[in-house]
Amino acid sequence: MIKLKDLLLEKTIRMGDVDVNIIDKNRIQLMGNRGKVGLDKMDAKAIMHAVRKEWSISENLVSLDEKTIKTKNNIKVELTNKGKYELLRIHGRRGYVDFYGRDKIKQFMRVLKKVFRIV
Repeated sequence: MIKLKDLLLEKTIRMGDVDVNIIDKNRIQLMGNRGKVGLDKMDAKAIMHAVRKEWSISENLVSLDEKTIKTKNNIKVELTNKGKYELLRIHGRRGYVDFYGRDKIKQFMRVLKKVFRIV
């Protein structure tokens, strides 16, 4: 579990195979095995809105084959079901970052909410 004190003191958050580097209060960098992607607050809001809309956390999972959105900064977000698991893939200019499974996606949403202070 990531605590808020640790989050504010450190500049890097490790989430399994993905590192979240905090650049300043409006920008972060996701570094994974397949590449790195920079996000700002507006991109994070768009990603959170898409995930909340397609995969409601409190309800059962609605069957979804594939959904793709594109943010204003040309970041492509894919929401897919692979077998029994969900896959959130964020494409940037220098590769992509994967979040595989509901637990990893929930953890990533929690980090976005705390870093960018999104309600």
